[in-house]
Amino acid sequence: MKTFDKNALRILTEKLQAALDKSGLAAEYGLTLKIGNCSFMPTEAKYQLIVQTGAAGDAKKEYAIEMAKMMGVTAFENAEFELVDFKGRCNLPFIVQKKGADQRLKVGEAWLKAKFGGARANAG
Repeated sequence: MKTFDKNALRILTEKLQAALDKSGLAAEYGLTLKIGNCSFMPTEAKYQLIVQTGAAGDAKKEYAIEMAKMMGVTAFENAEFELVDFKGRCNLPFIVQKKGADQRLKVGEAWLKAKFGGARANAG
């Protein structure tokens, strides 16, 4: 690889994540390790490494579920999406992740109720 571009870095990111997962470092210390954002120039790429305690993701998810319950969401099983976080001061406070992918989406109460089940949010 002589220069970096988006396609080359996308492949490199996947391989770096696979190597990190295979290393066993996360399991050894009870952490979650994830390759984060990347900034690059033609001859240099800089990555973020996101390191979380094993319980960090679980606590965020539990909080998101509690907030969704308070808003009337009745089910949390969905074949396509998983509720992962809640950011209370945003217009779209819920964070969902497509199963089997790293992409996360910000969604509102009405979207969450439509996908996960619950009484419709008031329009108005």
